[in-house]
Amino acid sequence: MACDNRILDGDESDIDCGGSTCPQCDEGAACMDDGDCRSVLCDANAGLCVGPPTLLWLDGEDSPGMFVDQACSMPVASDNDPVRCWRSRGTHDVDFTAISGEGRYEADGGVQLDGDLFVASSVFGGVLDEVAVFLVATEVSGTNSYDLNLNHANYSDGGRYSCHLPWNGTRTLIWDPGNSFTARVESGPDVVEVGETHIYELVNSAALDVRRVRVDGGVVAEVAGANPGSASNVSLGSDANIHVFDFRVTESAPDNAQRQVIEGDLACRWNLRSQLDPSHPYYSANDVDDTGCP
Repeated sequence: MACDNRILDGDESDIDCGGSTCPQCDEGAACMDDGDCRSVLCDANAGLCVGPPTLLWLDGEDSPGMFVDQACSMPVASDNDPVRCWRSRGTHDVDFTAISGEGRYEADGGVQLDGDLFVASSVFGGVLDEVAVFLVATEVSGTNSYDLNLNHANYSDGGRYSCHLPWNGTRTLIWDPGNSFTARVESGPDVVEVGETHIYELVNSAALDVRRVRVDGGVVAEVAGANPGSASNVSLGSDANIHVFDFRVTESAPDNAQRQVIEGDLACRWNLRSQLDPSHPYYSANDVDDTGCP
């Protein structure tokens, strides 16, 4: 078997890609599971890879992918185990390592971050003007926190790329893409409440000409134009008391159809389908109904 012979052989899911040996497949190629795809998302109904390449994916449902020591070699075993390292399932093979504190695995999925800070080093290498971040999280208690940054620990100058979900004082969702406060995208107050679980999407896209914040698939803040800024490391959970289920970063923003598939996958995985707008293709009044899920 070879990964460049233009023949479907071995355990490839499509010609020269997928399976245990060959590179992951691009969008539209045949797949058998998520690991076959650069997007880390295989539409089981269509048997095809969907969505843009997923740079980082921290999967709170995949407990063997979470680790407790600095070397990332000791798997989580049970509820409330410490999580000091969290391995990405995306195309960027990097570990999120606890810089302060330690997360706690919860049996219903996800990791509780109570003021803890996880950092992945050298994810981006320069100016970034095309990125989308998807986060499924519950705010456990309100804090004025940097929930995630794409340039830690340099968020106070030069290249913020940070967000607050939400800023507790005004209860607004804030997305600071690039280098300037003038590029801030900010929702109205009281979009989300403590204890609620939501799907968040943060976009800064030159291709789509937009800076945008969505909650459960609906736009809550939007400004025309992208704002390029430097980005390097990625941090998650700084000073925040949050329960993180899913965290995905794509280095190109998905188009509308791709976005809906990603939202559908997240909603189906975390029983949030009833929170989508009824017009959404993956909406269901029954959260645990898997009919038609990606």
